[in-house]
Amino acid sequence: MPIYQSLFENDAQFTLDENYCVAELNEFSKYYNEQLQSALELLRTSHPEVSIVYADYYNAFQWLFDNRSELGFSGTQACCGSESGGLYNFDLRKMCGKGTKVCPNPDQTISWDGIHLTQKAYQIMAQQLLESHLFECTA
Repeated sequence: MPIYQSLFENDAQFTLDENYCVAELNEFSKYYNEQLQSALELLRTSHPEVSIVYADYYNAFQWLFDNRSELGFSGTQACCGSESGGLYNFDLRKMCGKGTKVCPNPDQTISWDGIHLTQKAYQIMAQQLLESHLFECTA
């Protein structure tokens, strides 16, 4: 996401991976999801009468990003952002809104404003969650 790429691209403490994502944040997300799964398993065991729905947002987004070209997305810039936002079209001092430009075709970008996805990206990701093993509902 442009927010993290912009914030950490020049910070020597962090590593950008082959997708220009902050590797340490990805590792933290994986760790968090492992801990969440463990906690959910305890809840399911303690409360078998409760339905718990879990959607693996991290892996759904990773799938979306890994398949971005095939899905019709291009680039890593935010669609709505500031020209002063550099490579990712994202500047914390000038967020999407009055005085910023919007790309001509949001359906071809993953990131709307550097923080949130575009409507099309959310739609594809939701479909992937529902149609794959990334969505789990227990009753």
